[in-house]
Amino acid sequence: MKKLIIAAICIILLTGCGSEKNVKQQDTKQVEQQVENNANLQKTYQEKEFDLGFQNKTAVKLESNDEKKLFLKIDEESINLSEEKDLYFNFNFCKLKAKDLDADGIKEILVLFYGGASGTFQDFCMVKYDGVKWMSVPCDWNPDEDVDNIKLGKNQQLRYRYFKAGKNNIDISYDVYEDGKEEAVKKVHVKIYFNKEKTKLCVQFQN
Repeated sequence: MKKLIIAAICIILLTGCGSEKNVKQQDTKQVEQQVENNANLQKTYQEKEFDLGFQNKTAVKLESNDEKKLFLKIDEESINLSEEKDLYFNFNFCKLKAKDLDADGIKEILVLFYGGASGTFQDFCMVKYDGVKWMSVPCDWNPDEDVDNIKLGKNQQLRYRYFKAGKNNIDISYDVYEDGKEEAVKKVHVKIYFNKEKTKLCVQFQN
């Protein structure tokens, strides 16, 4: 009788160990699958090397791990651009530029977004180095509000937005069209520049 009881206990213990092993193997497979899924979701849209003013060139990547969050990876540092703006663009139509707009010797990185039926410039984000880390620069300009802030004549509309980085400011310009005319009648400009503290971008409309 004792032998039967001992045999039964051994069978239970062996079965338990086998079940625990199976659970651990299943958990490991789930973790590996999740890692693989995350890797498949990550996508690099742009990748460049820039001479930003440091001793060595800087590797810059524009990437996303889903369709809603966009990250700018500068060497090993990552900045979430989606925290600054509600980005709804097709990230495949982005461009990276570098320009020292605040004249501190280190270039800022500009991410330009293009899209729409005409594929024209839509919006931008900027990051700058504050001496310790890279940071996203707040900007007062909202492209959706330009139609309310730019003075237009009767039967005139804004079309085709353009971007140009100057020596110390950014120029956003529009072609102005008038009903019944095929060609643009004039251009209007929006000037974007750093505040005195070099901590944010301000806007000035030049009608």
